[in-house]
Parts: sequence; structure tokens; C-alpha cells
Amino acid sequence: MKKLFSLSFILLAFAQIASAKIIPSGSGLTIVGPTTVTVPGNYKVANDFSGTLTIAADDVHVDLGGRRISSGNPSCIEVTGQEDIFISNGLIDSGVVNGILVDTCANVHISGIEFIESATALAVLTTTAISVKECTFRDQSADGICYVDANTSAIKFCLIFGAGVNGVLLADSRNCKVEANEVNNCSVGMTSSG
Repeated sequence: MKKLFSLSFILLAFAQIASAKIIPSGSGLTIVGPTTVTVPGNYKVANDFSGTLTIAADDVHVDLGGRRISSGNPSCIEVTGQEDIFISNGLIDSGVVNGILVDTCANVHISGIEFIESATALAVLTTTAISVKECTFRDQSADGICYVDANTSAIKFCLIFGAGVNGVLLADSRNCKVEANEVNNCSVGMTSSG
């Protein structure tokens, strides 16, 4: 039974690699363009690209490697229904609707990301235990950070400026810690409702 599971896992990994957007490298897998991650593991983005990175597996660590993901439609990164997701170290630029969308997830960590010029930089819906740390949000046409029904969450050490509507919007979200952030030049600094 154990060999069958291992073989299935290996075949699934090779199927994902066959998409030519994810290639094996050193201690993990390298992402070279828009793709869907369907296997748990450590991933590093190797170059800038336009399009959407979809995370459709639990236990995924994505290091953007200082690279830029831009022009995602509707989002540059989308995570729906997953647990234990880590996204760090890069630039999210010009998502048509969202820079990053996190929907119905648990235990998500976003750090060291610079978000620029999306409608909403970070949209978090119906999610528990999300941590956003040391990120920069600038020049969003709507909200810098939008939490709707996002519970037991934290936003710390972030710089948010130039949002057309809210720097931070917390709607129907409970037990959220927003501390040690700087919010400037937004129509409204922070709105909390529900």
C-alpha cells in the first residue's frame, strides 16, 4: 500500500512538471510561468511573469525569489480551500481585480510582498488564521487589504499607502490584530464593520 501511495505521488508530481511551468531544482520545484500548483512542497519563482499562479494544494511554500507576478486576471495569485500556505519575498503588480485572493483557507502566511496597482491588493474571504507581515501596499484603486469574514488573523509591520478607498477594510472579521502598521494617503485609513 505504501509503495502504491508513493508511486501515485510521484506520478502526480511528474504530471505537474509536464506542464513545463514547474521544473525540478535543488531542494524544491521552480515556477517559471503561470501555472496551478497541485502538489505540496517548496516552490521558488525563477523569473518575472504575467498571469495567474493558482495554489490548489495544502502545505505549499512559495518563495517569489524577489520576482514579479503581474497582470493576473482576475488575480496574480489565487488560493482557494487550502491549508498551510506560505507566500513570501516578491512583487505582485497589477492584478485585474486582486493582487492575491485567499478564499476559504486556514493557516496562511504572507510576508515580504510588495503589492502595487491592483484594484484590491489582498482580498481575504472566509479564512481563519492568516498572517500578513512586513508587506508594502501602494497605489491600489480600491482597498489595500480587504478582509471579509477573516477570523483569528494578524496584520503587522506593513506599509499601506495610496489606496483609493480603504487602507484596511475588516468586514465581519473577528479577533484580528492590526498593529505596528503605517497607513498614509488612503481615502480611509481603516474601516471595521460587523
